[in-house]
Amino acid sequence: MTRTSLRRLLEEADFDVKGEAGDPQTAVELCLGERPTLCLVDLNIEGGGTRLVRELSKRIPEAVMVVLSDSADRNDVIDLVRAGASGYLLKSMDPNRIPDALRGALAGEAAIPRVLVTQLVRDLQTLGRHRSVAGMNGSTELTRREWEILELMCKGVSAPGIARRLNLSPVTVRRHSAQAVRKLGVRNRDEAIALLQKRS
Repeated sequence: MTRTSLRRLLEEADFDVKGEAGDPQTAVELCLGERPTLCLVDLNIEGGGTRLVRELSKRIPEAVMVVLSDSADRNDVIDLVRAGASGYLLKSMDPNRIPDALRGALAGEAAIPRVLVTQLVRDLQTLGRHRSVAGMNGSTELTRREWEILELMCKGVSAPGIARRLNLSPVTVRRHSAQAVRKLGVRNRDEAIALLQKRS
């Protein structure tokens, strides 16, 4: 259904759609035969969208790779760009904006939503910055992300809520909170929250 809707949308916008595929192997075979100038890849395609982008980028380096995803996790964006993608579009975007985004990618622009670009720029600006906090083992250096997550925990925001608010995956939230707990020298997140609230 999604592929059919996208195909109709793109054809109405004067794109010449060479074909569509529901799995990586068929996609690679199709692209090797048609040699398209652009490939639009669903990140959730069975078999792995990242792997497919990497394979297509290697075998058809002249083609522009754009990913369509429902994940706003900046780590996914970074992984896909490293795999060879020139664009990363969210499925939640207005479908009528997709053709212009693809034309931009074909013109050499990075087709990435502003919200994700803003997050990436903010991360780069604060890369390596730390904030000192008094832990059980003396002064402890927490990264900006660890501090953000702990502050939200102190406000009673759940891990899934933090993930949504910061546009992170729940796994990433758990990893950062576990690192912060370890650095503070406490046993769990509840003790970390109690420690921060006590010292605030």
